[in-house]
Amino acid sequence: MVRGNGWRKAYRCKSYRRFLCKQRKHTMTNTQIQYIEIEAGTGAQPKAGDVVSVHYTGTLANGTVFDSSHSRNEPIAFVLGRGQVIKGWDEGIAMMREGGKATLVIPPELGYGARGAGGSIPPNATINFDVELVAIQAGAPEAPQPVDSYASTTSGLQYADLQIGDGRVAQKGQQAIVHYTG
Repeated sequence: MVRGNGWRKAYRCKSYRRFLCKQRKHTMTNTQIQYIEIEAGTGAQPKAGDVVSVHYTGTLANGTVFDSSHSRNEPIAFVLGRGQVIKGWDEGIAMMREGGKATLVIPPELGYGARGAGGSIPPNATINFDVELVAIQAGAPEAPQPVDSYASTTSGLQYADLQIGDGRVAQKGQQAIVHYTG
């Protein structure tokens, strides 16, 4: 069993991939994405609209690395199912559970297609991503119903408090994460 980051290197070996396909959860989707579960996650499964954080290494079929979040020491975050990433990611990441690791083999139609990407991904390339679903944050709630009245600040900003929270009050200079409609 390969542990740690060594699974990426070992996976590039064809015989090891065949072994994994026999030992691991290997799924071919209707859209021809190959999903190979390397390590099952124990957390929640993301749904469309959730913000997911993903560590990844992208390689061409010949093993050439074209991008990696590991080299930046920071996972990428995006809203699942909103077209912020290639279609193969939206579909493949949705199959995972938080904490899980998988390899996605993505056909050109769900990757970068006939245009490729810059000088690193040629046109019509099948691409591989070793991915780890690091975290899931619940997506924005459904848009609220219209509000009859608004409060105003001294600057003229109008707002409506749709649900009074029970947490700490934000102070000047602090950062806050908000969901808004407007």
